Amino acid sequence: MLNFLQLYEPLLCFVNFHLYHSINLKYPPMLDPRLEALAADIYALSRYLNGNTRPAILNSETSQLVESEQLESKQDGAQTQNEKSELRLAQLQHQLPSNEPGALMQLVEKVAGEGEEEYDQETRECKNLFRNVKIFLSREAPRESLLFVIPAFGGTVSWEGEGAPFAESDQSITHQIVDRESQGHRFLSREYVQPQWVFDCVNARIILPTDNYFVGRIPPPHLSPFVDYDEGAYVSGVCKDP
Repeated sequence: MLNFLQLYEPLLCFVNFHLYHSINLKYPPMLDPRLEALAADIYALSRYLNGNTRPAILNSETSQLVESEQLESKQDGAQTQNEKSELRLAQLQHQLPSNEPGALMQLVEKVAGEGEEEYDQETRECKNLFRNVKIFLSREAPRESLLFVIPAFGGTVSWEGEGAPFAESDQSITHQIVDRESQGHRFLSREYVQPQWVFDCVNARIILPTDNYFVGRIPPPHLSPFVDYDEGAYVSGVCKDP
């Protein structure tokens, strides 16, 4: 095992180094320690990419912004340097995607020069599966896996705790993931579902009805998406449902 790790770890570092540099990022990444401590590594990486890659993509917009600020500074000599810096920071942050659906994948694709036309139909559908879904994760939900899966399929996600992009009280949330037998306070504008709903949607490639995944209910069998049923083999009623 030690010999394996001595080979495997440097190999991974080598691969990651080249992958990061291929999209003009430094490796290892400098992640937000608060998000790392909260087990939000994927979101921390997304924030790192947003802050380091997006300015390069928006280079033309940024250069125009700087030129505009220089002109304004000549016309208004009374404005202090601190005020200028704060204004510029606010404008740049407005240009950056904070938690738009699939922001991580969009950044990588744009820097690498990949176009939407290069993807087949199934891939395009998967990338936009949760496009119109805004999800909040309750404290007990499996955060790490959901923070990876939901943005990968185009969704917007937040959680309970420091560093979260939006709060539980956000009225635009469409679904809240709950992994306990009952839910106390409820917002009428959203649906409360179990974590399995997310993964079953991914496996089925569609947004499934939430009735079978309500809090407190026994969810349907979680079926593997990698099984090919031979002709004449037994297929459960759940598998036959469209």
